[in-house]
Amino acid sequence: MAVMLGNADYLLVKHITPPHNIPFVVIGAALLWFGWFGFNAGSGLAADGLAANAFLVTHIAAAAAALSWALLDWFINKKPTVVGIATGAVAGLVAITPQPDLSM
Repeated sequence: MAVMLGNADYLLVKHITPPHNIPFVVIGAALLWFGWFGFNAGSGLAADGLAANAFLVTHIAAAAAALSWALLDWFINKKPTVVGIATGAVAGLVAITPQPDLSM
């Protein structure tokens, strides 16, 4: 089979392909960010201080990760990108999810 397919030079990426629809990336990240509040803050099934803490921590984590990604993008690639900021925000949401409840 390998002989029949030949050399796999087409799999080697020579340049990074840019995203095709940046507004959809931003909309998707915004919807994830909004929905993550219900996931983290609403998981306690109560509107109390613990839910407010989870809401605040979720928001701060996503914002800090988006800012960190933008700064790294700026230093490495000489310009921050919207897709990079959205990627950083989603990474921050993923990173905070295992421990939104810090008081237990």
